[in-house]
Amino acid sequence: RVRALEEDGIIAGYAALLNPEKLGLGLTIHLDVALDKRDAKARDRLKAAVQTWSEVTWCHSLSGEMDYTMQVVMPDLKHYTSFLMDRVLTLPGVINVKSSFVLEKVKDTTVLPLNYVEG
Repeated sequence: RVRALEEDGIIAGYAALLNPEKLGLGLTIHLDVALDKRDAKARDRLKAAVQTWSEVTWCHSLSGEMDYTMQVVMPDLKHYTSFLMDRVLTLPGVINVKSSFVLEKVKDTTVLPLNYVEG
């Protein structure tokens, strides 16, 4: 049964879930980025850059005011400031950012709502 789920792509992979705080990565930031709509290559540049930033654990394209949101994991504010100023804000096409610092993880799960799945 598991093999069939893997072959069908339902099981996409396996991972060990690490505790960032135990590794000295106690600061989690949700970073929203707005791009210049007139810059045709801005999206491609951001998507390529994000792939090289190990601090970004996920990045999603958005509808609405901001174009992308990403989660950034860092040891402290000093490291985040450097990341933001030296890497994100220097990327051509970035016109605005908004940083929100996680104060408390109320729910953090990888479990999907399977009650909506038929079968």
